[in-house]
Amino acid sequence: MICSSVSGFESILSQKRPVKILTRLLETGKIPHAFIFTGMEGVGKRLTALTFAMAVNCEGHGEDPLGNSRMGSDPIRSSKDTPCGRCRSCNKIKAGSHPDVLTVAPEGSMIKIQQIRNLIRTLTLKPYEARVRVVIISQSHTLNPAAGNALLKILEEPPDRTLLILTAPQTGDILPTIVSRCRPIRFNPLSREHIKLLLEKNANLDEGKADVLSTMASGSFSRALTRSRANWIHRRQWLLSSVCFDRPDQMQALSVRTLLAFSEKLAVNKDTATASLEILAVWLRDLIVWRYRPRSIVNQDLKNEIQSASEKKPVAQLYKMIEIVLQAERDIRTNMNLRLCLDMMMLNLSEV
Repeated sequence: MICSSVSGFESILSQKRPVKILTRLLETGKIPHAFIFTGMEGVGKRLTALTFAMAVNCEGHGEDPLGNSRMGSDPIRSSKDTPCGRCRSCNKIKAGSHPDVLTVAPEGSMIKIQQIRNLIRTLTLKPYEARVRVVIISQSHTLNPAAGNALLKILEEPPDRTLLILTAPQTGDILPTIVSRCRPIRFNPLSREHIKLLLEKNANLDEGKADVLSTMASGSFSRALTRSRANWIHRRQWLLSSVCFDRPDQMQALSVRTLLAFSEKLAVNKDTATASLEILAVWLRDLIVWRYRPRSIVNQDLKNEIQSASEKKPVAQLYKMIEIVLQAERDIRTNMNLRLCLDMMMLNLSEV
């Protein structure tokens, strides 16, 4: 979610429980030193972290003295549980220019020890102007071991007037000693309706395209937004028709040359290949679901095609095809050779 969309907790969609927890903490003033926001990418974790940073520093409801004690022992008192979105502090946070709202993100594939050392040096100084300095550590599951141990020292002796917010897909990806010193809050996938609403607002899409992309996003707005820019509706059609996923009974008749040419095109980009496999797995799932609960299919705009394709293969064979696609996804995530994974997937699918 883009920073300019930050206004208050009402802008955070599909996250009723996280918002309830955070606003309750603001009301009581019992704010911990650190949170871990977990959930898939694109569900509003960063947006919520920025909104919370605005709330604890909002000047719109009058000055809110901290006293000289730490948050855990003498809580911050806030007169309201949501930021005004209009005061100087809120506007700086929305613009990304507040000197006391800091972000640490991976450099390349990981967060490195030098980044945490730089953060430690910053935290030895008092905040420039904020009542509460907020540090957002994005994708904290990418902390390398040395960086994780350095961060642990901060959590063991948290600086005054400082709040850390870590984000990650799940707590199991982070050092247990770090998790034990943070308050975990789990974020849900976004509803299809909310993704559609956000696409219409932020990507200027018409209702029809927004509806299709929202079904392809698997609960992630950032995924839907990326696919809206890359014409994924057209790509889905290519994926389904090129090697007979829309006619699964005919895939066995395809030549090895055709199958490997398809995998070669998929292998051009790892991220695109992974996203393509997600689309194929969802499509195959829909072929099974159609037989039992037609209203629950994901690709709602392709009902006629799903109905036709669903009749072409027994359910057991469709399950086997799904497992082959999911195994290819797992192999790619473990850094097996991309082209080899995709070649094996296509050859195995043709034998089902």
